[in-house]
Amino acid sequence: MRAYLQLFRDQVFPGSFVLLKRIFWPGLLLTILLTILSLAIILPLMLQGLGWNISDLVHFKENFQEAMKTMDPNDNPLDVLKQFFGKINFLYLIICFILSMIFTSLQYVVYFRLNDNEIRKNNNSFIEAIAKSLNAGDIMKMLGAYILMVLLFAGVFMVYFIFVFLLYYVAAILGIIVGFLLLFVVGIFILRFSIIQAALIHGNMTISEAFAFSYKNITWKRGGILLLIGLVFLIAAMVIGLIIQTIGGLFFGNNNPGLTAYIVLQLFSNILGAIIALYFHSALSSIYFRYSNDELEGNDKFEEHLIN
Repeated sequence: MRAYLQLFRDQVFPGSFVLLKRIFWPGLLLTILLTILSLAIILPLMLQGLGWNISDLVHFKENFQEAMKTMDPNDNPLDVLKQFFGKINFLYLIICFILSMIFTSLQYVVYFRLNDNEIRKNNNSFIEAIAKSLNAGDIMKMLGAYILMVLLFAGVFMVYFIFVFLLYYVAAILGIIVGFLLLFVVGIFILRFSIIQAALIHGNMTISEAFAFSYKNITWKRGGILLLIGLVFLIAAMVIGLIIQTIGGLFFGNNNPGLTAYIVLQLFSNILGAIIALYFHSALSSIYFRYSNDELEGNDKFEEHLIN
């Protein structure tokens, strides 16, 4: 563990690549397993809730775009949208939404547990990561933090849009300029909470402690640097999106795509996304340990360098 801590305290982002190299293949396998599990459980519930079959899901975007092109200007868009759905079952959709949040929380727990095992014990076993992640307390704690973060960020964006709208109403040019600048401020503010999930697992903190730890250690300056790095990830995500779209055309170019083709595409999509997601989690783990309490991490004293 000392070697990892020294690496993170000295050069956090190169250190995160060292961590990524060790957990990449186990993490990729975990992504595939979690994707198969979520598809097997959530996808049927979603189809039942929307009154769809697999063909409806696969062709929804294509059929919707075609309907929008041929829609009469006097038609109600909601009426056009309704034709794509069967009888909506809100109970299934609510269950699907809850399970999706639980799976997202489980995914956070598993990835950070894998990183934690590697950093502390040089153990990158995905089996042990799964075994330690099947803890109801950790999953519920992660779920609680996830819900609070969604509510916090939704509130921040609501205030932002209301303020910009009122400013735009008074002076359009001023509203556009100030709104653009404030968008970066909002982004940095959100990134000040970026290591909450890492703190919950690595530091075994409560939700309130994790919020306070992240906000304290990810300062405005550090958040700004993370925002610039995040823009690079955004560009990478756009490239991946184009790749997925191309692959989707190859898989679904026929008129009657099957469930197997859809699942294969989803797996491939998640594998591509995992390449970025695994580094994302590795970077967050590295940043957490960079600013973690030395007394809790073996009483090792290191000098802070980067992102000061």
